[in-house]
Amino acid sequence: MGDLKLYLKYIVKWVDWDPSIVPVKIYILDVTDTGDHPSSSSAVQALSSCKVEYTVLPCDSTGKNKEDCVDVKKTNIILPRGGEIVYGVAHQHTGGTGSALYGEDGQLLCSSTPFYGKGTKAGDEEGYIVGMSTCYHKPGTVKVKSGELLTVVSNYSSTQMHTGVMGLFYILVAEQQPPQKTMLTESLTTVLAESWWIALIACGFVAIVAAAIYRRGHETESYEMVIDRA
Repeated sequence: MGDLKLYLKYIVKWVDWDPSIVPVKIYILDVTDTGDHPSSSSAVQALSSCKVEYTVLPCDSTGKNKEDCVDVKKTNIILPRGGEIVYGVAHQHTGGTGSALYGEDGQLLCSSTPFYGKGTKAGDEEGYIVGMSTCYHKPGTVKVKSGELLTVVSNYSSTQMHTGVMGLFYILVAEQQPPQKTMLTESLTTVLAESWWIALIACGFVAIVAAAIYRRGHETESYEMVIDRA
């Protein structure tokens, strides 16, 4: 058997820059994060508190429906810097039934559920997760504060044992956008600053036209009316 070759296909879309475009911070929240690291610790030390994978033990299904066998794992994570959540999606393995992210006040920030394949083709394998639902929030609708305590919840079916599962939640947090009026004012100021010479020529042209009209008006007033006396 020869080497297996895998290919990754993706699309890059270029758009014109606009003042409304702001940078985002990518946060990957791990439900296995114990939070056992000081605030002054390095990134490497902080990662040691994340187990990344965990095991789902089978439940005692005696007298229970399959729907009642659910393993719920949750953790609290402090978000270092706030802003607006514009996108969110969870990552789970086979057996996952969904994940959710809550704010400090208990508000649901994003819920992400898995799609299972139903066929045999690549990307639609039966019994495997082939996608997760996403959250695309309108700007300004879902906000989080700096230092806010977020809660990550990951649910798995525990009708059987699952090893090496994951419960990650990805969010994109945009910086606070300036008011629309301020953005328009800044844009206008930029345009005027870059096109000052055009404005100068335009003002000069207007002044010349105004002077010509004024002079012509005075010359007209000095004319004597010609009356035909015949």
